[in-house]
Amino acid sequence: MGSTIWDHDDTIANKSESNWEEQNNDPHCDLPLPFIHLPALLLPSSLGHKNCNERGLAALAELVLQLHIVQANGALHSIHFTLADKVVLFCTEVCHTSNDSANTCTWGKVYQADMVLSRHVKIYRKSQKAMVALQVDKTLLDRYEPLVDQDLKVTAAISDPNGSIHHMADLAWFWTMNIPRDAQESDWMSEFYHINCLCAKAVQDQCIEDVELIKPEVQWTINFFNSKFREWEKLGTQIQEWGAVGLAVYAACQAAIYVNLRDQCPMVMEDVNNSV
Repeated sequence: MGSTIWDHDDTIANKSESNWEEQNNDPHCDLPLPFIHLPALLLPSSLGHKNCNERGLAALAELVLQLHIVQANGALHSIHFTLADKVVLFCTEVCHTSNDSANTCTWGKVYQADMVLSRHVKIYRKSQKAMVALQVDKTLLDRYEPLVDQDLKVTAAISDPNGSIHHMADLAWFWTMNIPRDAQESDWMSEFYHINCLCAKAVQDQCIEDVELIKPEVQWTINFFNSKFREWEKLGTQIQEWGAVGLAVYAACQAAIYVNLRDQCPMVMEDVNNSV
């Protein structure tokens, strides 16, 4: 990766904002910002679904909705690649930096990536908020969910899919929105989905293997409890013949405990089979 983080809409992160602020011939351009009148163009999404219908703007609202959908798709697409860039940056540079100068430069690249990511996240959140204001159908809102900060976290650690920390980890919802397109446009994304699929299959195979191992262990446990039950039952019968009533009662209690444990094993095994 170079010294500059490229945005995925053909702009450079540290220049993209300045490109929006082109000079013009406005005679008031030298006035302080509070004294400059900046007119805002209100879109139907800012009026709400009800007001749009009352003012005959339903058709325009539909066009604006399509605009916000395109913006949301573009923002999510750029978020995909920016997060991928950030992970690669951590794996190839941050984790291998040894001196302070290189470390400062590397973290500067991470900051640039965060700026690019923040820009696209802001665009998506505005588009998603506009969809809510236009009261689109639930199917569309289920597809374009709210984007929370937890979804934007990345890790450079190599995860063990069978480990106690990572085996329940799930991908953020936006990673699985359009898998064929992402895999076709980027080798990184194709490899990402491939690895994630293999990790998920490894977890599934591990669960199946664990169940197969549990079955003989449960049967061994049943045999053990049954053996202890017979042992205490036989001992209680002998003690009762000797006339030691107190010891016989104790032996009967011990036998009842092991019978109860033995009878619980099949129910536990049934729960295991149902959970697979």
